[in-house]
Amino acid sequence: MIYGLLLVLLAACGLVLSPWGRRPSELAPFDRDRTLPLRGLLALLVVIGHCDLKMPGSPLLKALHMATPAVSVFFFLSGYGLVRSVLRNRDGYLKGFLPRSFIKIGIPLAAATIAACLFLKFRGETVGLPHRGYELLTRGRNFPYHSWYVYVLLAHYVAFAIAFARGPFRRGLLLFAGFSLGLYLFLRFGLRWPSVWWRTSLAMTLGALWAYHEERIRSAVLRWNWRVYAIASVVVLFCLAVQNVPESTLPRVKDLRVHSVLVVGPATVLIMYVLHGLPRLVTGSFAFLGVISYEIYLLHFVGERGLVSLFASPIPYCLAAVLVAVLLAYPVHRLDTSVVRYLSRLLVRRERMMKMALSTFDSFKTLNAADAHMVSEEELHSLQQAVLGIFDDVVSVCVSVGCEYVLGGGSALGAARHQGFIPWDDDLDLNMNRSEWPRFRAALLEKFGEKYAIYEPGSPSNYALAFPRIRLRGTRVVTREDLLAPDVEPGVFIDVFLFENVPDCGLMRHLHGWGSLALGFLYSCRKQFFERKLLRKWGLNGAAFRLKRTLGFFLAVLPLGCWTRLWDWWNRMCGNTSSRFVTCPVGRRHYFGELATREEMVGSRKIDFEGRSACVPVGLEAYLTRLYGPDYLTPPPPEKRERHVVFEPLKIS
Repeated sequence: MIYGLLLVLLAACGLVLSPWGRRPSELAPFDRDRTLPLRGLLALLVVIGHCDLKMPGSPLLKALHMATPAVSVFFFLSGYGLVRSVLRNRDGYLKGFLPRSFIKIGIPLAAATIAACLFLKFRGETVGLPHRGYELLTRGRNFPYHSWYVYVLLAHYVAFAIAFARGPFRRGLLLFAGFSLGLYLFLRFGLRWPSVWWRTSLAMTLGALWAYHEERIRSAVLRWNWRVYAIASVVVLFCLAVQNVPESTLPRVKDLRVHSVLVVGPATVLIMYVLHGLPRLVTGSFAFLGVISYEIYLLHFVGERGLVSLFASPIPYCLAAVLVAVLLAYPVHRLDTSVVRYLSRLLVRRERMMKMALSTFDSFKTLNAADAHMVSEEELHSLQQAVLGIFDDVVSVCVSVGCEYVLGGGSALGAARHQGFIPWDDDLDLNMNRSEWPRFRAALLEKFGEKYAIYEPGSPSNYALAFPRIRLRGTRVVTREDLLAPDVEPGVFIDVFLFENVPDCGLMRHLHGWGSLALGFLYSCRKQFFERKLLRKWGLNGAAFRLKRTLGFFLAVLPLGCWTRLWDWWNRMCGNTSSRFVTCPVGRRHYFGELATREEMVGSRKIDFEGRSACVPVGLEAYLTRLYGPDYLTPPPPEKRERHVVFEPLKIS
């Protein structure tokens, strides 16, 4: 109660001494710049509280022993800052949030871990990091010392990133609050960690809720300044009184003590009153400590535990511990800042490289190879008629076995823009559900086995494409992939792109998607190493090609067919045939660019295509906008028109 009364009296002094005109507008917002002095004061209170535990006896240190409320206010300010940042710029702040936060927290934590190991070695104790981790989970003995705050903070950061990734803001706030409450229950009843750990963790959610309702709180402060002060004082004194009631007098006092965390909002208002009435020299000193407050918190154990045997009086011991903590924290903070800046520059360079485009798709669509065969208008017309013949047979099989198909890619674009083939296009793309492909394949081979050959990823092993292709026997259309595939009969073809199921869980969807992108990139590298001689011959030696060929050299420990089958296996991993979303991972926009709802893509409607009725997706307009942009109905200039390159005169019977 002593330090509670002291806090209330100091807040009253700050209220009276501070200039009336500028006080109200600066009390409600707790953004980082305004609360730096507060953070510095809290860091000092944490060090003083731990020093008082090591060497009790000083009435002054006893009065300033507020380590638990100080940590609660730290959590409160963290939750407040997270929500305020999202309210200002949600997408910009959440982009790279977890890596940025882990680096910012991880470097001081690593420094504290090294310091703790050296400290134990100096004292002749065993380190045993695995054993320390086991004791943390089972007995609540954190290592490095006082680092439990970091683990709770990291858990909240992960929950925050997941809760606010998508969806309405209020839903994200409720999810975040639910996680904080769940963590509180888990730490208290599951792991049975010390009470100070699970009590203070609730302050994170209180800070988030405070930030969300900040405008109402600010208006209350502006209108009822003295009443806010009085209410905050009563709440602080009541909660601190509960803390000091003996358990014998009030048996349920332990359950009431958890409510002391509710003091952090009003207590923070009172401390801001206090700091507002102090001279700028004092607040400037606290602001310096606020910049390195996190490092002070993690590293103050060196002075707290290492100097206790060197002093006989608590006050000099506490001053020396604070000085050691500041001297250790400042260089670690500078190192942390330098690393974050360096990694930020690396991220900028990575974005520039991504804009430079590692994709080589467009290069092949506009390839001008010296040994390529220029298809004449007559040959193109004959080729399109042969493709239409294959299409008619495919449709008849789909109707007979009840399989659904839709036009995809350039064929869907041609149907929407030209009611048939794109005038300069020479193939046809279909989309089909992965679950229906085996049934369709068996029916097609049974009915037209002598007429068509079907090639699938990795079968035969030198078939280098990641999607099935149906080829007409007795014809000859030699594409780039056929030059190095002697086992593949190079006939007129139709490509079939399969819709893959997508997990409904957002986390699993991202894992599935990024895994598909990674394996697709490795497949592309291995494929370009397989075709390296042809690529050099055609002058494809840009930075992206050289990088892929270099990586492909190391991936050549496995044949191309293995990488193709591995990518295909990963893409079809989700077995939920009624999932909300589907995608075509091997399409031109890859996993996330082809992602759409099942109703939009699997459902079909009829449209005219070269004088016959063909199925297209229900969401055709949205699909074409994703693939080709909003002006997809405008034909591109001649130099940007995509076409397949053939390397021999066409043979079409």
